[in-house]
Amino acid sequence: MFKKVFFLLALTVTGAANAALVTDSVSSIAEIFNKETSTTTDPVYSAINIDQFDDNGGMYTLTGVELVFRANTSGNISVKNDGTSTASFEVGAWSRVWFYEDTAASAVASLTSFPPEFKTALNVQGGETRILGPFELIVSSTIDYGLSDDLGDFIGNGTIDYFMNSVSDIMQSSAGNYTSKGSFDTDASIEYTYTYTYEDTPPPLPPEAAEPETLGIFAAVLVFMGMASRNRKKA
Repeated sequence: MFKKVFFLLALTVTGAANAALVTDSVSSIAEIFNKETSTTTDPVYSAINIDQFDDNGGMYTLTGVELVFRANTSGNISVKNDGTSTASFEVGAWSRVWFYEDTAASAVASLTSFPPEFKTALNVQGGETRILGPFELIVSSTIDYGLSDDLGDFIGNGTIDYFMNSVSDIMQSSAGNYTSKGSFDTDASIEYTYTYTYEDTPPPLPPEAAEPETLGIFAAVLVFMGMASRNRKKA
């Protein structure tokens, strides 16, 4: 009887802790600002680095990676009529931005924009210079990696190096006696999101405060046990 009472009390003050699998994510962004673009196809690379995922010694399991590559190219075009009489010229701009893991390999993301609104016909007087712009070319591309991919390169305490190359140039679709020039800058970024899981083990449940009824029953049991013990001694 004595053992059973204390076994019941133990059940009221202890709880089982069950581990739960939790899914979470963390995001950040790496950026390059005001990179002057080239008007040739000779590559000039700029490094852009993202932080690796810290799995805290295996406590966290990386399950997915999302990379969003973005480029925002802005600038203007100047057109000068080198002749002496008014003439019509059609000019425009194009922009390309590449992102590489290895500059000796193919690009992981290629962002190209040919905006039709910048292929514009201009009437320019003799000797006059006209400015087309300012304008912006905004493009993006998303790459997703999952458990079927090798995510090992994303795990660690260092950085992953990407390289960006930006080229912009003038499109001229009209012959004539004129000079066109472009001035372009590119802001580039990589937004990265790591999705991971971990086991969340809640702390042990705190002992519950005994209610008055429970205390009364327990006291009555102790009195009964004491009386039974005295009766056994008298016998």
